[in-house]
Amino acid sequence: MKNSLLLLLIGCFVLSFSSCLDSDKDTTEYDLTNCQISSFSLANDSIEGIGDVKFVIDQINGYIYNADSMDYGTVLDRKLVTTLSLASSFSYAQIMPEATGDTIIYNNADSVDYSKSVKIVVHSSDGVTMKTYHVSVNIHQVNPDSMVWQKTSLLQDVAIAEQKAIKRDEQLFFYVKPVSGGGYKLYTAPESAPNSWTEKAITGLPAEGVLLSQLTAYNGLSYVPSIGGALYQSADGLSWSAVSGAPSIKAILGALPAGEVNPSALSAVVAGEGGLQFASMDENKEWILGDAVSPGFPVSGFGVVNYESMYYQRLLVAGGEDPNGTLLGSAWTTLNGRDWAIQTDDLYPPFEARTGAVVAAYDGNIYLIGGLTASNQMIKDIYISKDKGITWAASDSLVRMPDDFAARAFSSVIVDKDNYMLLFGGKVSKGASDLNDLWRGRINRLGFKD
Repeated sequence: MKNSLLLLLIGCFVLSFSSCLDSDKDTTEYDLTNCQISSFSLANDSIEGIGDVKFVIDQINGYIYNADSMDYGTVLDRKLVTTLSLASSFSYAQIMPEATGDTIIYNNADSVDYSKSVKIVVHSSDGVTMKTYHVSVNIHQVNPDSMVWQKTSLLQDVAIAEQKAIKRDEQLFFYVKPVSGGGYKLYTAPESAPNSWTEKAITGLPAEGVLLSQLTAYNGLSYVPSIGGALYQSADGLSWSAVSGAPSIKAILGALPAGEVNPSALSAVVAGEGGLQFASMDENKEWILGDAVSPGFPVSGFGVVNYESMYYQRLLVAGGEDPNGTLLGSAWTTLNGRDWAIQTDDLYPPFEARTGAVVAAYDGNIYLIGGLTASNQMIKDIYISKDKGITWAASDSLVRMPDDFAARAFSSVIVDKDNYMLLFGGKVSKGASDLNDLWRGRINRLGFKD
C-alpha cells in the first residue's frame, strides 16, 4: 500500500515537472522568434522639441514615424540618442543610418544621424527570424503660417463691368454685368472647382441699375437692391421678382443668421421721411425701422462679414463711403440689423480710409484686403482683426498678397469649405472693367490633414 502511494506521488511530480518544461518551452520558442520593437523615442538637448515627439510604430508594414510633423525649419544637424525597447529580451537590433552608411549594434548608448532615413533590423536569437523597420522624422516642409496664393483666369471672352460672387449650398454663383451690355448674366461652378463655369439664364432683373455689389443671401433667398430703391428677390438665384411692400432701399448692409440668442435679419439703409434710416427685415419679410443713419456710417463701398461672438450672431461693415462720399477707415457692428455701434476709434482710424475693400472671416479672425484710398490709389495691403473688429493690425510678411497680384478694389470674396479664400476680379482704377482673374489662397496649416 505504501509503495503504491509512493509511486502515485512520484508520478504526479513527474507529470507536473513535465508540464512546467512544456510551458517554458512554449514561452522560449515565442521569445526566440519575436522581433518587434515595442517603444521608440529620440532625444538631443540641442534640437528643440525632439524629446516631445511621439512616434507611431506600424508593426504590419514596418515603419516608425511621427504623425504630427515637427515645426517648419527644424534641422536635424545633431546626432540623436535613440531609445527603443524590444518585445523580446532574446532579440538584438542593428541600426543603419543612410546619412553615414554605418551599421550599429544597438546598445542604448550610441547616437545616430537621422538627417536621412534610418533602417533598424531586429534579429531573433534563433538566427533566422528578423524584422526590418524604416524610421523617418517628419518635418513640415512649408511654413504652416504662410498664406499661399494661386491665380487662374475667371471667365473666357467676357469683359466685366460689375460683378458679385456668393455661395449657395456648395455652388458658387457669379453674377456679372458685361461691358457690352445686354443685361446681367449668371455663371455657376461647384465650390470644389471654381474655374468650371456654366452660364445660366436669369430673368426678372432690370437690364441696368442693379447694385450687384450688395447682392446678399438671406434665409434661403437672394436679395439685391437697385439704384432706384427697389428690392428684388430670388429663391433659386435664377428667377427674380420685385419685393412688394419693401421700403426704398439705399443699401443692403448684409444678413444676420439666427444665433442662440438673436433672430435672423436682413439689414439695410432705407430712405425715410426725414432722411436715411437703418432698417431690418425679419424671416417673415416684415420691416422694422430704426434710427437715423449715424454720421460717418458707410452706405456704399463697404466690406461686410458676419460672425458669432458671445452666443450672438453679429454683422460687421468696414471701410466704405458715407452719404457725402467721404471715405472711411472704421468698422461698425450690429446685433439686430438696425442698431449699429462703431467698433473702432474714429479719431485714430486703425487702417487707411478706403472704399471697395473686401472683408472676410478667416482663420478665426477678420481680414480686410485692398481698396481705393482717398488719394485715388489702389492698394493691396491686408489688415487683420483678432478681436472682432475693435483693433486692426497690418499682416506680417507671411500673410501678404503676391507680388504679381495687382492692387485693386471692388472684388468679391468667398471662403470655401476647404479653407481657401477666393478673390474674384476687382478694378485697378475706379470705373475700369473688372480684372478677369480669380485668386485662391490658403494658410498652409489650414490644409494640413489631422
